[in-house]
Amino acid sequence: MVAHTAPHVLMPSWSQQRPAAYPADLTWNFSDGTRRVVTFDEVVALMPSVSKYVVKGSLDSPAIGSVCIPESKAYVTMCQLATKNHAEYSARFGYSLALVDSNLLVTEPTRSAASPRPYAWLKMPLMGWLLSRHPRAFWSDSDALFMNMELPIPHVPGAWMLASSEPDTVVNTGHVVLSRSPEAVAFVRAVWSIYPEPCAPSMAWEQAAAEYYLSGQRPSCQQVCDVDGGLLTADTACNTIAPEFSQRVLLGSTRWMNAQLVALGNQSKTGGYEAGDWRIHLSRPALFELFDPELPDQNSRTDLMSAYASLANGPHEALVAFHRNVTSGVWVAARMQKVNASVASSGRGFARAPRMRL
Repeated sequence: MVAHTAPHVLMPSWSQQRPAAYPADLTWNFSDGTRRVVTFDEVVALMPSVSKYVVKGSLDSPAIGSVCIPESKAYVTMCQLATKNHAEYSARFGYSLALVDSNLLVTEPTRSAASPRPYAWLKMPLMGWLLSRHPRAFWSDSDALFMNMELPIPHVPGAWMLASSEPDTVVNTGHVVLSRSPEAVAFVRAVWSIYPEPCAPSMAWEQAAAEYYLSGQRPSCQQVCDVDGGLLTADTACNTIAPEFSQRVLLGSTRWMNAQLVALGNQSKTGGYEAGDWRIHLSRPALFELFDPELPDQNSRTDLMSAYASLANGPHEALVAFHRNVTSGVWVAARMQKVNASVASSGRGFARAPRMRL
């Protein structure tokens, strides 16, 4: 078991900039003429109609859940690559794969809807629905791939949550295993209800709510946030699993479930992906770390994802060689040369192609 703590530097508090009132939570017009906030159970009840089983395994086996909204050309490609990779892995083990590819938090076919919640929040009702049907559910962010398909979804008897730890957060909820239990059901319900999340508006969204819940919901943990809006405090209790959860929440190393393409600046050198790891996460922060001081263009992640997907569970030597080219800067140099040549030939000078922003 890991009681994760990390040193922190105080940053300006988002809480000092918070508006007096937040927009109303997810609110829909109902057929009876009423308009009210939608309950967690009502969103869970919609999951069978808005999610689809890309792979349908036994209800006695685990399920993988993911959300990928094809909101741009690059995301269309990324969603296709992730879905194909996830489906291949699921079929290999007889797991189910449930995918949501439309954002019902913004538009739902039979009701008008308006919500400030980003679609990342769909993680909680989808996991809640999967746990009502399967003994275990694994959440996978859509910018991650299964690379070693010989490794099954981890299972530790007695633990209701398995996840990777991070240097500056309680837990990374982008890749997490939940086992059907009162604690897991309480977790997805509670995280949904912690809205707006601590440090809102933020880029941490439901992860900030999960961190707050797992660290014991200390009011002081809402008060000091980092520049990206995530939880950050000098009080290490805010970055430690609360005692009531520590015996049945198991946190492993970053590379256990969330091996970043390259180790991020706040991670140890062991945080980056190595050939043989179960999964690789091509997160936007990792792309910025890889390209620094350049800025990655919008297609860099999909091109990398396509290359890694083609090597998943393939010849080990080929994967090692490609990954070495990526981490050594060879791939980035070739990529930037290609981007600049394309921009120059278009007559637009050397103004960079559209950039990826956090």
